[in-house]
Amino acid sequence: MMDGNMVLCCTLCGVWIKQGRRSSKEWLSRARAARSYRVISSPFLTGIGFIREYDSCLLAPAQPNVDIGESDTNFPGMLLLEEHDPFRNSGDEGRCFVFHDRCWQLLVSKVNLEVSHEHAPSACDEWCAEKSIVKQLFNFLATIELHEKEYLGSRHDYGGASIFFRPTDSRKFPILHRPTDDFVEDIPKELSYVLEDPFDSKGIFNGLEGKPIEWKHDALNPNALPKWKWWMKGGEPKDHDIFGKLPDDVIHQIATLLSSRDVRNTCLASGVVSKAATRDQLPPSFWATRFAPGGEMAFMAPVIRDLAARKHPNRKSDWRQIYFDVERALLAPDDSEFKGIKNRKRIWKALDYFTDSIIPMLQRYQHNHIPWLRPRSSHLPMEYTVGPRAGPSRAWTQSYAPNSGLNSERCLPSLLLGSQSVLWPCDPVTEPLLLGVSRIKFDGRWFISGLRVRPAYGWSNRLAKMMAGLVIEYQEEEILLHKGDRLRGVKVMYCSSGIIGLDFRISLAGDANKTKGMAVNWDIDEAGAGSYSTIYKDWLEPSKPGQSIVGFNIGLDAFRIESFGLILKSHMRGLTSCSSHNGQVVSSRSRTPSQ
Repeated sequence: MMDGNMVLCCTLCGVWIKQGRRSSKEWLSRARAARSYRVISSPFLTGIGFIREYDSCLLAPAQPNVDIGESDTNFPGMLLLEEHDPFRNSGDEGRCFVFHDRCWQLLVSKVNLEVSHEHAPSACDEWCAEKSIVKQLFNFLATIELHEKEYLGSRHDYGGASIFFRPTDSRKFPILHRPTDDFVEDIPKELSYVLEDPFDSKGIFNGLEGKPIEWKHDALNPNALPKWKWWMKGGEPKDHDIFGKLPDDVIHQIATLLSSRDVRNTCLASGVVSKAATRDQLPPSFWATRFAPGGEMAFMAPVIRDLAARKHPNRKSDWRQIYFDVERALLAPDDSEFKGIKNRKRIWKALDYFTDSIIPMLQRYQHNHIPWLRPRSSHLPMEYTVGPRAGPSRAWTQSYAPNSGLNSERCLPSLLLGSQSVLWPCDPVTEPLLLGVSRIKFDGRWFISGLRVRPAYGWSNRLAKMMAGLVIEYQEEEILLHKGDRLRGVKVMYCSSGIIGLDFRISLAGDANKTKGMAVNWDIDEAGAGSYSTIYKDWLEPSKPGQSIVGFNIGLDAFRIESFGLILKSHMRGLTSCSSHNGQVVSSRSRTPSQ
C-alpha cells in the first residue's frame, strides 16, 4: 500500500498519471505498462487501462491492442482486466513500469522515424514492431536506477517535469506531490504546458493547405522570428554547433552567397542556420531536412507526414511554411492554444535517454537475426584458467535498495544476464588485425558495450575472429595490430554500474620493451567524472611467469559489459595456473579509487 502523499508518475515523461478512469485531461489517466512476471522472462506490453485510486495499481487488459476507454460501460463483461502493481519491483518478483499511452506512442514514432531514416522502409515494419521495442525498453528500465521504484534518477529531469517532485525531510528521496486543483495552480505558468496533450496539434498545419496561418497574438511578427532561446541541455549553441560561434550576418552570407556543396551540406545539419535564416533565404529542401532525425523539428515529422498522407496524398508539402508555423507555435505566449506542441517537444527530447540505448539494440538484433547475448557461461579447455577480474561486485549491485538517495553514490544496479568467454585469435598475432571496442550511451552516460577482433585487410575484413557483447560500428574505436604483436595486459576503468573504460597494452613485434595501446573512454577521468559513481582502475595481467593472455571472460547485462576478466594459459610444464575460489578471482592488484 502506498503512502497517501505519493502518486504514480510516468516512467517516460515524468509527469504524474492521474488516478481514476475519467479525467478532465484524458491523456493523463490513460496508462499502460511494460511488464514481466519474473525477473528474467519475456516482457510484454499491456493494454490501455487506468490507475486504481485506493492503491495505485494499474488495471489494464492483457491484450496490447485493447483500450478500455473505448467501451461505453464501466467494466465490459467480456473484457478481462489484470492487476499490475508498479511498486513491487524487488527481489525475484516481476517488474512493472507504467507510462502514459501517449508517451508510448511517441516512443514508437521516434524509434520508427530514426530507424527508417537509416534503413529500407520494408525492413522497418519488422524491426520496429512494438513487441521488439517493449522488450528493449523493459531491459533498459530493469537495469537503471529507479528512486522509490517510480521514476528515473536525478540526472533525467524530463524537460521540466521535475516540478512535480519535492525532497523529503531526510533529502534522500523526492516525494511526488498529490496532484490537486490547488497543486496545478501552483505550477509556474511557464511550465504549465507539461500537463497538455502532446498529440494536440490543432491550428499549425496551414502549410499543408497552402495558406498562411492566422495569428491572434500581435507580439509575434509573421515575417520574422523572435530571438531563439537555446533550450538544449549543455549550454549555448556554440557548444554543439560550429555556426553558433559566428555572427548572424556571417551566417546569412554563408547561406546565400557561397556555392560550395560542402558548406551547404554542413548547413543542413545546423539548427543555428535555420534559426538565423529568413523565409526566402534557403530552398524548400533545406527546411525539409529540419524534420529529419536529429533536426530540431523531428518531433513533428510523424504527425505531419501522417496528416499529409490522409488529407493530401498527391500534394507536395510546403516544409518551409510548416517549419515557420511550428516555430511560431513554440514561441507563442504561455496562455496560447499551442501548449500541446511544446509538451510534445519536451517529451520527444526526454525520450533521447531511452532511444540512445534501445535503437542500437534493435539494429544489432535484427542484423544478425539472433540475440547478441550468449549463453550464461562457456566451458573452457582444461589448460585454460580464469585470471584476474575487474568490475562491480555482484554483492554490491544485487543488494541495491532504494536507500542510496539522490545525494549518495549514483549506482545503476546492473542485472547480470549472462557471461561470455571469448578466445584471443592468436598470440602472437600472425596477420594484421583490428581490435575494436564499442561503447553505448546508457542513461546519459557512456559504458563499454562490446569488443571484436577482425582482419585489417582483404575481402574478409568484415568477418570477426572474436566478438563479445554488443558491437556498434559507428561507436567503435579501433587499433591496428601488426604481425608479431602480443597482448600484455588490460587496464580496466569501472564504476559501480559497469565497465566505462578499457586500455589495452600491446608489446611490439621484435621488442617486448616497447608497447602501444588504445584507451577507450579514458578521458572520463578529467571530464564528466562527476556523473559517475566512484571510479576504480585495475591493471589486469598474467600473475605468474610463463602465462599468457588467451582470452577474456565478460559479464553482460542488457546493454553493457558489466565485468571484465582474463583467461590465461601456462606455457611452462609443472607451473600451476592462477588459482580461483568458487569462480571468484580477486584482481592481481589492489583496487584503489581514482582521485
